[in-house]
Amino acid sequence: MNCILWASPRGQAIPAGEDLAGTLWIGTDKGLNRFDPSTGRFTHYLVGAVYALLENRRGNIWIGSSGFGKIHPGADPLTFTWYRHDPANPNSLSDNWVWALRESADGLLWIGTNDGGLNCFDPRTERFVHYLHDPRDSTSLSNNTIRAIYEDPRQAGHILWIGTENGLNKFDRETGKFIR
Repeated sequence: MNCILWASPRGQAIPAGEDLAGTLWIGTDKGLNRFDPSTGRFTHYLVGAVYALLENRRGNIWIGSSGFGKIHPGADPLTFTWYRHDPANPNSLSDNWVWALRESADGLLWIGTNDGGLNCFDPRTERFVHYLHDPRDSTSLSNNTIRAIYEDPRQAGHILWIGTENGLNKFDRETGKFIR
């Protein structure tokens, strides 16, 4: 799914995209909507405000919301798996507000949060690795609010570009260091 963003009349960015099956997914501040072109019907899911959508190579739909979730498209009715921050679990999502999603060439999911920095999620192990701003480390993220994630196609699996509220960061995955 190529997720696009457009501005609502209130100026809010709305994520939307068409999956490989031709279904249209639209995120709003009131949940997720699915439009099935074969029936002409909309279905609404109460999942909180939706800020990002991603269909990975396996056909799973991932949602960035007040949490991070996966839709199970083959289930009827659709079911969701949610991953949330758990202070007792250091391998959980670092912050429940998810603004950006990207799948890298190696199948890992990169998650930009509101105040929890950058998370890397391995769908095979269901574990999260966190990358956070450290004011004492000039090679850390410049800010913990992540709005955009882009994988450099010329250096897939190696370089990610991270848009934060305090500028652009180039992330070298091999060294784990950021250039602000």
